[in-house]
Amino acid sequence: MHLLLDRDADPLGTLPPSPFVSIHRLTSSPGRGLIAVRPDGYIGFRGQTVEIGQLATWLGWLGAGAAPAGDVVTNGARVRDLPPDPRDRFRKSKKRIIQSCLRKRVSAMSTLMRCTVLASVAGLIGLAGCGTVSANSPGEAKTPTPTASTTPPATSPSGTAMPRPAPPACPQSGSYLTAIKVGQHAGYDRVVFQFSGGRPAYGIDRVGTVYADPKGTPVALAGQSFLRVVFRGATAVCQPSLAKTYAGPSTLTPFYPELLAVSAAGDFEGYLSFGIGLAARGAYHLSTMTGPYRVVIDVDHVALGAFPGIWPVTSWPRYWELQYSWNNGHQPWQADPAMVVQAWARSRWNGTPVVRQVDANTFKVTGAGGQVATVTGARPVTAPGPWVITTTTTGSA
Repeated sequence: MHLLLDRDADPLGTLPPSPFVSIHRLTSSPGRGLIAVRPDGYIGFRGQTVEIGQLATWLGWLGAGAAPAGDVVTNGARVRDLPPDPRDRFRKSKKRIIQSCLRKRVSAMSTLMRCTVLASVAGLIGLAGCGTVSANSPGEAKTPTPTASTTPPATSPSGTAMPRPAPPACPQSGSYLTAIKVGQHAGYDRVVFQFSGGRPAYGIDRVGTVYADPKGTPVALAGQSFLRVVFRGATAVCQPSLAKTYAGPSTLTPFYPELLAVSAAGDFEGYLSFGIGLAARGAYHLSTMTGPYRVVIDVDHVALGAFPGIWPVTSWPRYWELQYSWNNGHQPWQADPAMVVQAWARSRWNGTPVVRQVDANTFKVTGAGGQVATVTGARPVTAPGPWVITTTTTGSA
């Protein structure tokens, strides 16, 4: 049984220990709640706050509590025989997940996420089994550029000793995220993930929506094309101290011509995930570097043409900012054409204007003084986002 604690949840220090229960803290998931995931991947217990008494009772019912061997408490009755070892269910779950993922061609995001969450709970390399495009596998990415190595030599040309490498981010062996860097270049934008302790395995997919691991909630990004990047065998937290090896922000929003946003999408059981928001469906290229270990993703610039809007924003950078804010729940009315036209009319004329919708994207607006305007607009991207006004013509009633 896996107990998943939100970032700010109270510790389970008073919960009796059990060999069948493992506890994980989701450092990238704000909140004080808890969910318990069964070996088959289903959520069997959920709470907005941690109630240790209720949790312990529920675990006892399942035979995963801390009762002595040979005297297990189940629904208040004591039975002398132990239930089947939950670890056997883990092994069977792994086999079922592998077989299911191999039998089916995963074509829908919901299926991909189900396989991902089940596999991660069971301790599998789920994304590789469920169809993730590996960095070195055929896919939409162009052929990666040759790996660049910047490892310094042992000595300088003059023969003097070079400085020693920086100490690892965590004393325990493993691959730990230490930095995320972005940059704009001629013809492309770049994002770099830097690691200490070794370069992890990695995969990248182009998806319709990036979902958080393991909760499955959408990750707010800007753009109209999205990449999901997963590093396997990596984390940003040093166990058991829970010290963060990456202290930077969880979201970067450079709003470059192509690279708009990079956001954390999960750090769970050795799967470190990120979502990348792009301005258009352009090509991407992957490469790796050493000294320190880095995974580099370059995304080609794509010409979008002139921005069509005249209100409330007039440029692509401003629209991406507006869309990102809207995706985070701010000013939801910006996606409603009638409300956008109403706001425009109120900013232009005194009193309460009358708005009449002619078709999906055309409106007639009559002001208190008899002014009449025809307003048209559009949603300038293929992804969900704010609606903008594109043209207005004025006259009199």
